[in-house]
Amino acid sequence: MSKLIFVLISMITIQCFAIQDFETVVTDQRFNSSSSIVIDKKEIEKSRAKNLTSLLASQANLSIAQSNFQPNSIYLRGGDSSHILILVDGVAFYDATTVQRTFNLNSLDLKSIQKIEVIKGSQSVLFGGQALSGVIKITTIPDELKDTGYANVQVGMRDFRSLAAGILKKIGDDQAVVAHGSVSDRKNPSPVEGSSKVYPTRLGTADLSYIYKTSAVETIIKAQTLFDKTFIASSDPVTYKAVDADNFETSNYQVGVTGTATLKNNYVEPTLSVSRQRSARIYEQNAIDGGGYPTKQDFVGDISSARLELSPVNEKEMKLRVGGSYTEEKFIYNDADVLQADQKENFQGAFVKADVSLDPNLQLEAGTRADYKSSKNQILTYQAGVTVFKNVKAEYSTGFKQPSLYQLFSAYGNKDLQPEKSTSASISVEGNVNPDLFLSITFFQSEFTNLIIYSGAPPAGKYENISKSKTIGAEGSAGLRIPEQQLFINLAVGYQEPRDVNAANWLLRRPLRTASLKVRKEFDQYSFGGEVVHNGDRRDRMGSTTYGTLGAYTYTNLIAEYVPQENLSFFARGQNIFNQKYQSSQGFTDEGLNVTGGAEVHF
Repeated sequence: MSKLIFVLISMITIQCFAIQDFETVVTDQRFNSSSSIVIDKKEIEKSRAKNLTSLLASQANLSIAQSNFQPNSIYLRGGDSSHILILVDGVAFYDATTVQRTFNLNSLDLKSIQKIEVIKGSQSVLFGGQALSGVIKITTIPDELKDTGYANVQVGMRDFRSLAAGILKKIGDDQAVVAHGSVSDRKNPSPVEGSSKVYPTRLGTADLSYIYKTSAVETIIKAQTLFDKTFIASSDPVTYKAVDADNFETSNYQVGVTGTATLKNNYVEPTLSVSRQRSARIYEQNAIDGGGYPTKQDFVGDISSARLELSPVNEKEMKLRVGGSYTEEKFIYNDADVLQADQKENFQGAFVKADVSLDPNLQLEAGTRADYKSSKNQILTYQAGVTVFKNVKAEYSTGFKQPSLYQLFSAYGNKDLQPEKSTSASISVEGNVNPDLFLSITFFQSEFTNLIIYSGAPPAGKYENISKSKTIGAEGSAGLRIPEQQLFINLAVGYQEPRDVNAANWLLRRPLRTASLKVRKEFDQYSFGGEVVHNGDRRDRMGSTTYGTLGAYTYTNLIAEYVPQENLSFFARGQNIFNQKYQSSQGFTDEGLNVTGGAEVHF
């Protein structure tokens, strides 16, 4: 606790001198007592980030651990990826064949994204158990319907090649079609330190959307597909270190159709969203050709969902939202062409949430949600918040989440897993000291009952519950912009103590410290930027029964852009320019320096 107090005092002191680009710090009034970071289209483009997880690490100060398997794990306020809901164009999007009900964020084309909002803090009342720690909202549909298009080409180290293109075409005054597509190839270096082996990978995306937007109705129908074909290293079951493997192939294919419709002039302003998604995932390795166990596993996952939200009261003094959701998941698992699991489950939820303004300097919010599994066993969760003087916020939430079908029925599944429950509380102070200086600090605490973790080593390992975990911490950000010099700088810092209460140990892979610094200087035709990302010490598994500490690491990125004319730009990005060799998870060494460059044209 004394360390925590020292760090918090240091954070407050740092913020007096730190700076932040305000374009990435926007409070969504619909979540007025939660911390919110918005990364807009300009920030996404200026970052020239190599992928979405790299962008989130530098712009939202999220801790991300990489291993040979995708998706990468994201850690937020004591939780992991299974406690972060991902919304794409307002619809929950994930892969039912994954451990944590997530998907490979790096398979999304950054050029197609208009805005990213990261909401830190439980949103379980509105969205259910997947949002116990936060929400990542990704928007690919532009607000304004006008004919536009782009093409982007990139090349880089390790035979990196990428091509992306998109177009928006109006059809009359109130309709449009939007299409995006991308493909990239790369030879990833081995995570085994000192190895010269490479592992080829290919990612691809395509989507097609129809938009109908008037003053009374807004409708979006979207079809999308993602694929990820990668050869990977294996891992030693004794030391958990990476070992090179030949022909260890992982493939994932995902297709989905989603639709949303809002009646704006209706007195309850209903919004209906529906989704149908299918994923197919394969792991295949011949043990004779490399290290590890022989593997031939394939998974199929289906998700069907619907959500209806109504706003029977939508006044300045009070906003009331009520709604319900339905999700059906199906999970099929084959091992060596033998059926191991064919499971289906459905989940329902109903919620009500009110935001009340008692005074310009006092706003309250409260809500509750009832969750059901197969229409049985009602579980209630709650959320309450208060905002005072527009910049002092406090929030308390509870949450509930069922295990994923993968955690229950895969080769490492445990049918006795119990649902996870959480309670979280936070208090934050944020606001503009002057038009060009922003400060923010948040103190939080989150507790999980029956937190799900992986225990043991393949092939005998399995998922288990931790009876109780508790995380306390603080996050700070601050910023300054100097418009006359076109200089933008931001700093975000965080400290947390994530504990397994009963075992009196740190939770795995959650760093005690995080920090990210971003600086950008713009000229008439040029812009230059730098990013520094830091993650502190983390506890990790060093073997089937042994644990240790992974050292802290810091890496630096540089970005340069030249815009000779309004619709044409050339850019370069150096990732980890000092070639730091670090491990975000035990035994898997980062690739070090990576340089890419490219050109983008708009029309």
